[in-house]
Amino acid sequence: MTPPGDVGSSRQLLALLRLRWRMIRSRPLRAAIAAITLLPAALVVAGLFGMQPLPDDQTFNLSLATPTFYVGFLVLAVLAPLVSGGGYELYPPDQLVAYSVKPSTVFRGTLVLLPSTWRG
Repeated sequence: MTPPGDVGSSRQLLALLRLRWRMIRSRPLRAAIAAITLLPAALVVAGLFGMQPLPDDQTFNLSLATPTFYVGFLVLAVLAPLVSGGGYELYPPDQLVAYSVKPSTVFRGTLVLLPSTWRG
């Protein structure tokens, strides 16, 4: 049970993301970030509507190569944050001293920003 004045970590994360979005003053940069965020979803939708059945020999080859792709992705997903040395915070910890931000909020913010290594 949460205390009456306690805000959940999801609400805190949304508030921090909204604040970070407002700090971006350049409209072209906002448009670029929105496009980069929506690009994977658009590619998945385009791939689903544009897919064609593969011949049997290519289906077999793809079924053999798929586990290798998954293992490669898993290795990259695990090693990339370790090699980059962190830095996936939404805000530096020194800026959040005056606010009661939960550790779970910081963790969720890290998960939100984990895939994006592009710095604009």
